[in-house]
Amino acid sequence: ALVQVKCDGADVSIKLDGTLQGRCPALELRVSPGKHKLITESPCFLAVEEKFQVARGERKVLNLPAKARMAALTVKARDDQGNDLEGLALLDGQPLGAVPGSFKVPVCGQTLEVRSEGHAPWTGPLTVAEGAKRQVVAALHTGAPRAQDAERLREECARREMQIGRAHV
Repeated sequence: ALVQVKCDGADVSIKLDGTLQGRCPALELRVSPGKHKLITESPCFLAVEEKFQVARGERKVLNLPAKARMAALTVKARDDQGNDLEGLALLDGQPLGAVPGSFKVPVCGQTLEVRSEGHAPWTGPLTVAEGAKRQVVAALHTGAPRAQDAERLREECARREMQIGRAHV
C-alpha cells in the first residue's frame, strides 16, 4: 500500500510503527497491509498520532495538523532614561502586537524586534520554553529612524491594534 503523509507545511519527523521514516511537510511511504501507527515529532510542533489500516494495493492520504508548541511572552519597552514606551513587537519579521503587551508565541520563534517612534529598533534572539512565561524589556535608544520608517511604524501599529487589539495570555 502507498500512504501519502501531509503535515500542513510543518517540518516534522515521521515515525511509522516506531521506526523513523523521514520528514514532512510531505512524505510517501510504502507500507504492508494491516494496522499501523504514525507519529510526528518536532521540537516546534506538538506530536500527532494517527492510527490507520490499509489493504494491499490501497492508496491513502493522511493529513496531519501541525499545531505549534506555544509559550507566553510579555514585552515592554523603555527608553534611555528608563521611561516606558509604546510601540510594536515583531516576531521573525511578522507583527506580533502592541507594546507593552502579552502574547502567545511559538517556541521556535527566533528573533524578537521592538519598534517605537523616535527610537532605534531593538532586536534580540528569543528563547522560550513550551508552556513557560517570559518577560522581555527592550531598551530602545533615542535615535530618529528615517521618516518613512516612522510613518510605516505608525500605520503598522494602528492596523495591528484594529486587527487584534491587545492580546493577553
